[in-house]
Amino acid sequence: MAKLNQIQVQKPKENKIGTGFALLIGITVVVLGILSLGYIFQPTGASNGVEKIGNVIPENPAELKGLDKFAYCLAQNDLVMYGAYWCEYCQAQRALFGNSFQYAKYVECGVQGDRKAQTQVCKDAQIQSYPTWKKGLQKVTSVQEFSDLAELSGCILENSVDLNQ
Repeated sequence: MAKLNQIQVQKPKENKIGTGFALLIGITVVVLGILSLGYIFQPTGASNGVEKIGNVIPENPAELKGLDKFAYCLAQNDLVMYGAYWCEYCQAQRALFGNSFQYAKYVECGVQGDRKAQTQVCKDAQIQSYPTWKKGLQKVTSVQEFSDLAELSGCILENSVDLNQ
């Protein structure tokens, strides 16, 4: 009789350290990705204690129309919005303007990483809530309608059809 060679097939050993390490690396990558989203999607006005004041000045202001023209007029008439990057009401106010907000004057009061901290320029302006619109000694707080901002600034609010341009 022929003798059959017996071959032993061994099951590979599980590499528990390698699997655990790969899992740890995967979790770390996910966590770092989530944390970095806070910096990627952070509004440009957010600061680390440095005051940011300003607005975009168009090349030809006379060509502005609709809401762009209105926002630029607010800035020209020294109506300033004070807000914080983390403030949902400030985000709602900015959203009303859409891209036209770039022409408004805005002061960032938030200090990155500390919701209780406030930039010095906002302390000096005695800003106590967000958003606050200020012109000289006049102040209004909370989200404002365009008609209220027009009254406060003296800017002419074009009809609602033109505001969507």
